[in-house]
Amino acid sequence: MHSDGVDPYVLLLMITLLAKVWFDLWGNKSRTLQVVLVIALGSIAIGLVVGGRNVIQEALTISYSEADPGHIRLRVTPDITPEQLERIGRIDGVWQVEGLFDGGVEWRLSDQDEWQSARIKSREGYAPEQMLMGPDGLREGTLPGRNSIGVGMISVGEAQLFVGDTVQIRFGDRVATYPIVALMDPIGPEPSFGETFYADQKTYTRITGRTNYNFIQLRSETWNPAQAEIIDQQVQDYFEEINVDSVGTSFPGQERIIPPDVNPATGILNALFLILGIIGVVVVILGIFLVYNSISAIVSQQTSLIGVMKAIGASQWQVAWSYFVLVMSYGLLAMVVSVPLGILAAYGLQTFFANFLNLESNQIAIDGSAVVIQILICLIAPLLAAAIPLRTGMNLSVREAISTYGLAGAMGLVNQLVATFKNVSYSIVLTIGNTFRNQKRVIIIQVACCRHHLYDGFGCEPVKSIYGRWETARCSYVARRFFNRFARTDGAFRKNRAHQR
Repeated sequence: MHSDGVDPYVLLLMITLLAKVWFDLWGNKSRTLQVVLVIALGSIAIGLVVGGRNVIQEALTISYSEADPGHIRLRVTPDITPEQLERIGRIDGVWQVEGLFDGGVEWRLSDQDEWQSARIKSREGYAPEQMLMGPDGLREGTLPGRNSIGVGMISVGEAQLFVGDTVQIRFGDRVATYPIVALMDPIGPEPSFGETFYADQKTYTRITGRTNYNFIQLRSETWNPAQAEIIDQQVQDYFEEINVDSVGTSFPGQERIIPPDVNPATGILNALFLILGIIGVVVVILGIFLVYNSISAIVSQQTSLIGVMKAIGASQWQVAWSYFVLVMSYGLLAMVVSVPLGILAAYGLQTFFANFLNLESNQIAIDGSAVVIQILICLIAPLLAAAIPLRTGMNLSVREAISTYGLAGAMGLVNQLVATFKNVSYSIVLTIGNTFRNQKRVIIIQVACCRHHLYDGFGCEPVKSIYGRWETARCSYVARRFFNRFARTDGAFRKNRAHQR
């Protein structure tokens, strides 16, 4: 031992094992690339789901709080008058109440164009002091006022109307022409799938001839679920007196009462991300199986090498260490690839939902929990997958490792039985022995065959025909390679037997 306390034998052994790891990584680059990409794919999928959900949920919460929404939002049929709206505002506990207009119109830019459908939304006015709840934001131009209108941003599709255009609007038999002076965007998450016009109350009345409200929103001074229930019940009792039906406007459940701290889109997004999460977990599991198969193949190919390493004094843990370093190398490479791509994928998903829901907040953000989960997946999942084949390989004795039986060890019952066969082709004997020597492989093949027959039972004739021809060609190719290989071995075996006689 040197004066610095480093055992030269241990140092040489570590260098040798690291060289072996490098050889396994670089010597089979296609296998390394395949394993790294599959691990990275699972990590990216989980990072996309976790990171995307967290950053989108945060953006939704910020955007919804900025909207300052009402606690109760209702669509009423028939419309209610300003006097009836004032009566609702006198209900005990109601702090603010606002009536809104929402209807369908048709529009076109010139007499030669076809009429197209659109929505028109209206409120008393668009000055900040007039918009009590859920204000509409101005993106471009000036606020719509007397004899002018605004057009809303479109979250899906391309806009056809812009500030400065003059548009004809038709409602029933009424046709009027108005200039577009504003590009409007409702504050808070609100998707828009077509053209939407914004007009103040007087302009809306000139377009439609209506003066009553078909939407109302109200709230108490502070949020209290029990108080909101009482107010909503009193509103329903009043609507029964005046023969008015009402329904909530919250999508998708049409809830009448909407908590100000819970975005209505949260439930839909949670369901969507649950599905994406399940897909991500499936991808991770498939990656684990690939790592398991890869490490099993490496250990199987290097069984003799393991025997030699043990024969010259290497312990089980020293041998296993080189393979664990190999697996960790796969994980580290996958981590380097997947973490940045997972962050970009989460941001891309956030951008998509921000555009889809017209969110005002769309800053790039890195979710720390998603990054930690990705790192754990890249480092721990491959180790778990490699534990079983490594345990099997490390438990081999020197005699078993340098024999021709590989991981199966000594001859089993089937091998002993076929060894007694006489006047039977060596290829057949070897085929039978190899078929039943690895019981796990037999089970996997049988499961695959059962899957094929179950698929075949569904009766999908066109797909079945294509799939069947592909399977036949593949099996024929494998069979030809198998028997050509062992025909040469069988000939050599017969010559050797004849020479011994």
